[in-house]
Amino acid sequence: MKFKVLVNDPLAPDAIKILKSSNLFDVDEREYSKEDLPKHIGEYDGIIVRSATKVTKEVIEAGKKLKVIGRAGVGLDNIDLNSAKAHNLTVLSTPTANAISVAELVFGFMLSVSRHLVTGTVTLRDGKWEKKNLDGVELYGKTLGIVGFGNIGAEVSKRAFAFGMKVITYDVIQNKRGLDVEFVPLNDLLKNSDYITVHLPLLDSTKHIIS
Repeated sequence: MKFKVLVNDPLAPDAIKILKSSNLFDVDEREYSKEDLPKHIGEYDGIIVRSATKVTKEVIEAGKKLKVIGRAGVGLDNIDLNSAKAHNLTVLSTPTANAISVAELVFGFMLSVSRHLVTGTVTLRDGKWEKKNLDGVELYGKTLGIVGFGNIGAEVSKRAFAFGMKVITYDVIQNKRGLDVEFVPLNDLLKNSDYITVHLPLLDSTKHIIS
């Protein structure tokens, strides 16, 4: 008997192919709406979501056959973890799936800000050459403050070292992950960083940690 799985948010074609190639799963990709999901979740043994679908208490209580909730991504903000625990459900995620992509995006933003890339592009399209008004700064020698040193924070630090930056970080769990970073109190990080990037899960303890 196959394990019936609902994929309620779009996944990469390769991911769907892997699921369907297994003899263990009967994969359904119909993507129910918020209103319809509680009506149909009772048919499934497992559900896979990204960030759009909210696996609420109502959904979990309606999932009489439900055994596993899979999150194709990092955060679990859209899953009612307390309800899942109360119903003895296994909750899985992919914590390293987008770490490199996010780290690269961080440096895309940093370079854009430091070199006025957006302003330069817009003014050039308007026929203006604003070189003298768009002096940039180097990342080299600057201090990067990373708030939250998990998988993404670690990948960001690796790229910072390649740019010749100093890295300081704040995290309640002080695991350097074999990298040459310095853990400092949050207030010290805010005072001494030229750039700050935040990579934290949304929890009661982290909400509004910056402002």
